[in-house]
Amino acid sequence: MRILYPLLLLLVIGIVGTALFWSNSAVDTANVSEAFLQAVEAGNYRKVVKQFGGNACQCPAKGGWVSYLVYLSSQEPNLAFMMKHPFSTGEAKSKAIPATVKSKTPIPWEVPEDFSVDVPIKFDKEYEPKFLPLKMAYGIIMKQAEFDQFLADPDKDSWQAFSLRLRPSLAKGVIDRPPTSFGIEYHPKELAPRKISGEDSDDSFVYARVEDTLDELLTPEEKLYLHPKDAAGVVDDKGGALDFQKVEESLPKLMRCTLRLHVVRRGQLNKWTVYHFAILDPVFKTASGSELAFKNYQSPMRKSWTK
Repeated sequence: MRILYPLLLLLVIGIVGTALFWSNSAVDTANVSEAFLQAVEAGNYRKVVKQFGGNACQCPAKGGWVSYLVYLSSQEPNLAFMMKHPFSTGEAKSKAIPATVKSKTPIPWEVPEDFSVDVPIKFDKEYEPKFLPLKMAYGIIMKQAEFDQFLADPDKDSWQAFSLRLRPSLAKGVIDRPPTSFGIEYHPKELAPRKISGEDSDDSFVYARVEDTLDELLTPEEKLYLHPKDAAGVVDDKGGALDFQKVEESLPKLMRCTLRLHVVRRGQLNKWTVYHFAILDPVFKTASGSELAFKNYQSPMRKSWTK
């Protein structure tokens, strides 16, 4: 009979501890989200990558989590347009994501947890990301009629490479990969690929087998949209280039959006990590100064998680 008392005590401690863990979850997820965004604004690639984690990285096998932070990875969604740029954040709102699969562990504090954290993001005149037409963002020169058509309805098909089309400016080199983003180990370690052709796992985003397959399947026009490039210009009917500065000034500028972070931990004794993210409800400012809320910025595949 005496042996039941220690067992009962352990059970009570377990229940109380679990309740405390659960009650602090919303606060903890907000904290990790804040740390994540502080590292993004500071442009600290290594620290941002350390905040990522989960069972898998939905990114190029040789790129790892840093793929979500650089344009040349072609990874969508992407936070390259926010890295080392100023923005302000509002109050984060955390919401538990119900488990779709029953946990296999009988131990309460080893049950995985999932939260979505919505963080309002606001840009001001100090930095306003420009939204480029698809052709321009992939280095393809546009005719003035095409450009004018884009300006008349920039939301049309905006889901195509949406975040890769958000640029600091039209200047050459803005999509180049910063030196500080190289040499960061793949994370999580257990999923790290072996080195290929002597290259570091995160130093190249071109994985030959996939590229060869795409080369066989895609049309010449489709191949033009494999990787983002420096912004191309706009030409008039006679082939003359329009003033680059005026072209840039006429582009929609991102004013605000919501960044939804999917934050997870494998058990209540583990740290919270960012599994993936989505950019929601973007509102732009047009050249005329009016606000334009985009409606077509999400691909059909992404809409299910962000409802």
